[in-house]
Amino acid sequence: MSSEPLDVDFISTRSGNNLSALGGAVLAADTVDILAVTGIIGAALVTALAGLVVARSSEWVQWLFASATHTIELQLSGEAELARYRWKVLHIRDGSDETMAQLSEREKGFARLRNKTGTFKGPAAGSAARRAKLRFYRPLGLQFKCFVDVTDEAAARSVQHALEANGCSEVEIAGEREEKGRTFVRVWFLHPHTGGADSGARYSIVTAPNGAKNNFFHPA
Repeated sequence: MSSEPLDVDFISTRSGNNLSALGGAVLAADTVDILAVTGIIGAALVTALAGLVVARSSEWVQWLFASATHTIELQLSGEAELARYRWKVLHIRDGSDETMAQLSEREKGFARLRNKTGTFKGPAAGSAARRAKLRFYRPLGLQFKCFVDVTDEAAARSVQHALEANGCSEVEIAGEREEKGRTFVRVWFLHPHTGGADSGARYSIVTAPNGAKNNFFHPA
């Protein structure tokens, strides 16, 4: 039996190296596992995102090819009094609230609330009509409502009388409101060429869930 002393430093160093190597192997394995899991999650997210983009693109293309632009003409007498105001139209949605339950899920997406404001332009030279253009999904039709913002209640009542004299119905003074630091009174009304299904009028009337009456256009 050898009486030479054990090289403790050598043994400790060697053991430490083995433990370091083992720890490094475990760390490397954990790192590989984390990278693998991260890669799988990333691939799944990319696949889901790509599917969503394709679906949205498909819906947009379908809407685009089945959409049309409708020009709303607004011609009112008493132009001298009314010319000072900016006349606008609210594109509420494509389709009517009354038929929502009958639509497919994709069509319900097309019929979502828009509440997008358009502005009547003109009248142009040689014409007495103001015009606003709205793009909509033809199979569902177009739901909209006209309005004008005026300075105060007195001006609103004056405009109300002028609109009623021009054959507009459902003329409603919505009261004073403030927007972007500007105070005004909004007056809503149905287009003068509005009537029932058998009236031959260009626009019909639909009722919103809150009871409001809106204009509806469906191309023949």
